[in-house]
Amino acid sequence: PSAHPAGSAAGYWGAGWSEETQADYAERIATIALGHDAVESFTWWDVSDAEASVVNGGMVTAAGAAKPVFGRLAQRIASAAR
Repeated sequence: PSAHPAGSAAGYWGAGWSEETQADYAERIATIALGHDAVESFTWWDVSDAEASVVNGGMVTAAGAAKPVFGRLAQRIASAAR
């Protein structure tokens, strides 16, 4: 989940989910994916947190402000395109 309800033990990262954790996780996955010759693209569902299927899973807040994951993925994609 991209949300970590109080008292929940869900998730393997061992701590509550945050925007920084989301950015770290996505950057690691993108690094692995973009480093493989067979990967040409990847998809991100629910770009915005507004009515997202995964709570807080968007790259921008419901109000439209970019979250750290947005910048991290943009940097990773730009560096892979070189």
